[in-house]
Amino acid sequence: MADWFEQRLARLGGLGEYRYSTEGPKRRMRADLDANENWHVPERQAREALKQAVVETDIRRYPKGAIEELRKGISRSVGVTADSVIPCSGGDQAIDLLCQAFLSTGDKATVVSPTFAMYRLRATLAGATCVEIPMGEGFVLPLEDLKRRGGGGGLLFICSPNNPTGTQFAEADVLEAVASFDGLVLLDEAYVEFADFSLSRRVA
Repeated sequence: MADWFEQRLARLGGLGEYRYSTEGPKRRMRADLDANENWHVPERQAREALKQAVVETDIRRYPKGAIEELRKGISRSVGVTADSVIPCSGGDQAIDLLCQAFLSTGDKATVVSPTFAMYRLRATLAGATCVEIPMGEGFVLPLEDLKRRGGGGGLLFICSPNNPTGTQFAEADVLEAVASFDGLVLLDEAYVEFADFSLSRRVA
């Protein structure tokens, strides 16, 4: 037991860690997107909204009806069927669920980098080997490298608009990457509200 546990701890210690900014609000900055912090909403208004939610919510019951309403609302906003919407506790949980469902020991996860560190961390925890392919000059999607090194199935992670570069890959390039990859493609559009277009309606 002790040897098994020590081996697992050593493996976890070798994964690295997810780093985030611990600095306080910067002068003249109204939002810190990488930390999901938004100071546009006055603190008093946010507190009042929380109080109202507590009054209107019966915390003894599982919120199944609320989840269904959320799915329907998101489906209308994003332009996909409600069956295509899986509410999660943030993007990190969605990434983790996909890695646990579709990756195992011996599989490959392909990551276009530099990008969100959680892809590599979650894929590695699922037992996959992570292949990082650098973006092309001008932060473009490296299509030829993806075709050459990204084969063999597994998961391909594309973040567009990308974190941390803030750039959005060309629509034609993303669609070509999806068509040429023989595994599952995770297209992360967490920052799509700041972008020129979304590919969510192409999911089906």
